[in-house]
Amino acid sequence: MALTVVLLAAFSLVRGRAPLILGPVFAAAFLLIAGRFSGGVPVGGTGWALGGLGLTVLVYAIALLVPFTRRRFRDPRYEVPLGRAFFTALVAVPLSTVAVEEAAFRGALWPIAWATPVLFGLWHVLPGDRTNAAAPSRWATFGFTFAAGVVLALLRHFSGGLLAPFVLHWAANGLGVVASAVAVRLDRSGR
Repeated sequence: MALTVVLLAAFSLVRGRAPLILGPVFAAAFLLIAGRFSGGVPVGGTGWALGGLGLTVLVYAIALLVPFTRRRFRDPRYEVPLGRAFFTALVAVPLSTVAVEEAAFRGALWPIAWATPVLFGLWHVLPGDRTNAAAPSRWATFGFTFAAGVVLALLRHFSGGLLAPFVLHWAANGLGVVASAVAVRLDRSGR
């Protein structure tokens, strides 16, 4: 447990400023810790993963169709060419964020599953303030990511593996980047 906390602290210091390869390196370390202390790392949950992906795609598609909700997706960080948004969604998000967080919070820290939503919420408070000037308050960030941590922990529990929380986490974050880039373009075109 202490090694996981030390690795999370180290990753927190370098994330956003280090090469993408560090994400998979840290994720592998967390998975090794999880395998060592919890008798293996289950990967199952394909049906749950596909369900979470489908639901996320549906929610984003509906939200982009409604002008009021579409405006909520506008994030200045993603007013970029669509190619860059897709790179971020398909490479940067899964390798530098989702792999590390899922391997740590639903993998290495799974023996204290009851605490992972709180830790997940706390983990996101400072980065939320740093990366986005329009970020909600720290309490709102904590509350939202705590709730996400509960959902991801339940998904890990009921699916029996890391695949389903990984896919849902990636879909929410990665497809959110693409939705933001699409929202900007739709608003510019007057649709």
